[in-house]
Amino acid sequence: MLDNITALSGLIATVWITLGVYIAAKFYPNYDHAKQFCSELGASGSPTEKLSPLINNYPLGILFCLFGWSLINLQDANLAIAATDVLVIIHGIGTWVAGYFPMDKDPFTKSPSFDC
Repeated sequence: MLDNITALSGLIATVWITLGVYIAAKFYPNYDHAKQFCSELGASGSPTEKLSPLINNYPLGILFCLFGWSLINLQDANLAIAATDVLVIIHGIGTWVAGYFPMDKDPFTKSPSFDC
């Protein structure tokens, strides 16, 4: 059963990010999906700074790592698939880091802060 879940985790991540961004945006007054970056939901000082990583980055990081692990366990995988396995897991870890360290509230800032 765990093999099925890890194999489906790539598909689950697609649905999860869609729902997670939609839900987080409901808690961000006047958020506009067409005019703002979804990473602004977790930006420093935003109304959803703490909520967005909890429902987006951290679960998605786990899903990406599970999917990468399922790729590692494929039999007779060639070098390209093996490289993809590692990159998917690195992406999962990067997703956790991105949730822990929020970006600046203005993505077009001329002088970004060191802590964001």
